Amino acid sequence: MIRGPRDVLAASVHAPVQDRAGWETITALVTVKAYPAISRKSGESVCVAGVRLDTLRPEWVRLFPVGFRALPPDQQFKKYQVVSLRAKRGNSDRRQESFQPDLSSLQLGTTVDADHGSWRRRWQVVEEIAGETTTCELAEAAKADGQDAPSLGLVKPVDVTDLVVRENPDYKPAGPSGWAGSGHSCGRPHRYPRRRCPG
Repeated sequence: MIRGPRDVLAASVHAPVQDRAGWETITALVTVKAYPAISRKSGESVCVAGVRLDTLRPEWVRLFPVGFRALPPDQQFKKYQVVSLRAKRGNSDRRQESFQPDLSSLQLGTTVDADHGSWRRRWQVVEEIAGETTTCELAEAAKADGQDAPSLGLVKPVDVTDLVVRENPDYKPAGPSGWAGSGHSCGRPHRYPRRRCPG
C-alpha cells in the first residue's frame, strides 16, 4: 500500500533490484553528488549522498565509490533522482551512513523537479530530517566518537553572507562530451548573489 510521498517516489523505480547474499537493496533520493576524487584503487569516483526512501523514516545514505562518468549515459542519474541498487558496508569506511554500491544493479526512478522554485516535493522528502543537527554538533560528535558518529545532516544556516567558487587547479576536462564542455567558465572565481531559500 502506497502511504506518502516517499513511498510514491520509491515505487517509481523502473525495475526491481535482484537480491544477492551479503548485500542490501537501498532506494534513495540523490541529494548530493560530490566533486570527483582520483585514486589508484577506484579511479575517478564521486561520493553520492541521499535520503533513503526504503526505511520507516528518512535516513541519510552515502554511496562510494561511484564511477559516475564511466556509467552508460542512460544510467547517469541526476541530483534529486530516485535510485535503487545493491550496496554493502565497506571495509574501511565505518560511518553509519556509508555503503559501497554495486553499480551493476543500478535502477533509476523519477526525478523530483524544483516545482518552479518552490521545492515543495523535495521538501516533503527531507522536511522530517531538516535541522535535526548542526554543523557544530556533527563536528563535536566526530571528535568524540570518530566513525561511529553521524556524519551527514541537513543543516539550516544561520546566515549566508557570500559564496565564492574558485577554479580547481587539479581539474582535468573530460573532453567534448564531459562536464567542461557544458559552457561553465573555470578560468576565474564566480561570485553568486544571495538568494532567499525556500522553507
